Amino acid sequence: MVRHSIFAIGVLSMLTGYAAVVQDVPAPWGSYFERELKSATIKGVVLTIIAGKPFGGLQKDFDNLVRRLMYGQNRELPADFVASHNERPTPPYKVVVAFNKDRGMSSNLMCADPGALRSEPQEKPLRIDIVFCHGDVAKSDTGGYASNVSKQRS
Repeated sequence: MVRHSIFAIGVLSMLTGYAAVVQDVPAPWGSYFERELKSATIKGVVLTIIAGKPFGGLQKDFDNLVRRLMYGQNRELPADFVASHNERPTPPYKVVVAFNKDRGMSSNLMCADPGALRSEPQEKPLRIDIVFCHGDVAKSDTGGYASNVSKQRS
């Protein structure tokens, strides 16, 4: 889960310019193994689904920014975070990133049905949840937040 904490810190800090607070969510399933992250990144890309756009603008532009900011945050296993299967990620792995998600959406539901993710309007503090998935099952997750966020930094 340390790598996901790094994702959350990196993305929140770079998007907001503020210090971010990140908290790992204790995983009751306990089934995350480092070899799975190695398997997921073996081709150098990981399918990454982004939900929510807390700063307005075009969803595609925000999604691309988040994926770009995530690059290099998993220092030991560098990978590009990609938007589609056309870029040949290793199935069934994926990362799901949600901004201000509906609090009723569990990590396993984020993996099973990321299209159902709904985002709350600009919430204070800005919340981010990141889940590493093997198919429809959450393997690791983390969350964090940043206060006083009002717009996207360039």
